[in-house]
Amino acid sequence: MDVEQQSVVRPAGRRWRRVILVLLAFVATVATPRAAQPALASPPGFDLTLVGPSFPRANTAAVYQGVLSALAYGVPQVSVDALVDGEVAASTATAVDGSYSLTVSLSPGTHEVQTVAARATPLETRSPVLVATATVPEPPVLTGTTPGSPSATWTTPSIEGTAEAGSTVRLYTNADCSGGVAATGTASEGTFSIGVSVPTNSTTTFRATAADAVGNVSPCSASSITYVHDSSPLTLAGGASHTCAIVLGGEVRCWGSNEYGHLGDGTTTERSTPVTVSGISAATAIAGGGSHSCAIVSGGEARCWGAN
Repeated sequence: MDVEQQSVVRPAGRRWRRVILVLLAFVATVATPRAAQPALASPPGFDLTLVGPSFPRANTAAVYQGVLSALAYGVPQVSVDALVDGEVAASTATAVDGSYSLTVSLSPGTHEVQTVAARATPLETRSPVLVATATVPEPPVLTGTTPGSPSATWTTPSIEGTAEAGSTVRLYTNADCSGGVAATGTASEGTFSIGVSVPTNSTTTFRATAADAVGNVSPCSASSITYVHDSSPLTLAGGASHTCAIVLGGEVRCWGSNEYGHLGDGTTTERSTPVTVSGISAATAIAGGGSHSCAIVSGGEARCWGAN
């Protein structure tokens, strides 16, 4: 081969060597282990938490919070909706750390609260369901009257009891706390004493409700208080060491010694204040013996109790 031909071949050989070196370097680069990278084509796995009150007060602000986390992806900022019984009640967006806070107001009763991130998208994520019971005040408890009942003089007694501190107490004279309000007062520090007016010579039974500052109203009280005004002369009968009287409504009440059970309250305990005779109503006449008592009830039947 002459000199001119050799000068043509040598450069071609060098070029091929360079190509081979580049290919080897590329293969070595591809084969070198690298840190695992997320498969971006796969949807991230989300987790949405929810915490909040299980017994919030009805019709007031109840705050529910949580965190949206994306497993191995970081947390995108997305919208979060609060669902109450399946309906959107509030919306917000997550903070950069995935946290969120939503405020809702619940009507009285039991509800299902749930939060949903990225609702109606391929990345929609739901929190567990939290059952929340929105509360109202407890019913008042009626404890007594001032003066005590029956009374021959007072037609303006006070009805006393306990209720949620600061609540507005309303008194009613029917069994379901409906209709007109007889009187209204405030349960300062959890107790109340509310003045009322009753007709002369009447028997009036009171029940009550309690309302909080936002207007949530309790059920009607289970307890009731009956106040009797009776200005008519008492029908009295005396025994050797006890006395009985017929009060308004025909009840019989006795006081004094009681060793033979002649006070009629089912005990043999001496009483300095009147006790109601069990099982006697609508009495029209009464008489007392040494250690017994008798009454005539409606229909003319005679009933007696004590020593026999």
